[in-house]
Amino acid sequence: MPRCRSASESFPSACATTILSDGTAKERTFPSKCPPPVDPRVARANTIAERFENGDIEGALEFFVDEVNGRGSWKSRSEEERQFARDSAWTLTRQIVDVDIVACDDLGALKMPVLLMGGEKAVGVLTDILNEAQKCLPSAQRVTIPNAAHRMNRDNPAAFNRALVEFFTAMSRRSRSRP
Repeated sequence: MPRCRSASESFPSACATTILSDGTAKERTFPSKCPPPVDPRVARANTIAERFENGDIEGALEFFVDEVNGRGSWKSRSEEERQFARDSAWTLTRQIVDVDIVACDDLGALKMPVLLMGGEKAVGVLTDILNEAQKCLPSAQRVTIPNAAHRMNRDNPAAFNRALVEFFTAMSRRSRSRP
């Protein structure tokens, strides 16, 4: 969310629309710019960092993936998907601590049409983030991708792509119909 928001604020004429997919573990939307008093991301990041420091890369990845996508998600991935995660595991600790708090006022300042996307099987924090974002963007369109979790574009690429095409088509029609 922060990168989309920053781009749309910096280059408003270049951004006709914004798409916010379910947040990652590092992004949260809060009612004000003040961070919450107790941030569960800190505990999550500490657990992952500790496992990495102890050489338990597999355990750190399993913990992270299951926290984001639900219990058993790591083990349900193919070996190829798990190997890809192992190969890029070194990026994970930086991603987790690279936190950008997004205030409701920040989202509400977006002046272009917004599409909120989430997976039907998304759990916990991912669903919470979309719900909070929708409160801040009552005019945003929201799409739930069936049979998909956080990795919507991989879990159900046809539905994901269809949702994007429908959104862009509707926005294109809307902009052409304006005088």
